[in-house]
Amino acid sequence: FYLKYILKIDEKTEPAVSLDNQIFGIVIHSVFKSLFDKKISALDKNYLQEFQKEYLNQIQQYDAFKYSSVEQIISSIIYNNLPKIAAAETMHAKEGFIETNREYNINIKFNKFNITGYIDKIETYKQDIFVTDYKYKDMKKINPVLNNDFKKVEDIQLPIYALLIKSEMKKMPADLFYF
Repeated sequence: FYLKYILKIDEKTEPAVSLDNQIFGIVIHSVFKSLFDKKISALDKNYLQEFQKEYLNQIQQYDAFKYSSVEQIISSIIYNNLPKIAAAETMHAKEGFIETNREYNINIKFNKFNITGYIDKIETYKQDIFVTDYKYKDMKKINPVLNNDFKKVEDIQLPIYALLIKSEMKKMPADLFYF
């Protein structure tokens, strides 16, 4: 993270021979960011089709996908679950949550420390701010943070996001979610 996002040094790597959780996470984050940048809303009638099209666009760039039928099968399993993700996003938007940012970069100075973060999704609902962090891993390892009760947190990431939001937007998020 430090080398890539702070110092802006790209790591020279060999082509991925398999698509692991990290790559799928990167792809899904990139898909959400791309749809947001194109102003494609979860309320748009063609949202699922755009989501699937962008997923295929992103995943097909990896050598592991291009040259391995096993990786293509694994990718198709995720592809077949995209409607569930799109439906959850659509339901959330229908409830009145308004997406204001994706992959939002915040940098602050806190007690002489520079802290930076890329927040997956920031939404507003009425006058409140909500933060969502997307995870591609076992849900048993993730405890959602409810009502800013940080005692429940086993992962430091969301409380740091709350600190970043409060510092930049002068308001503590009303709630923090994992998805």
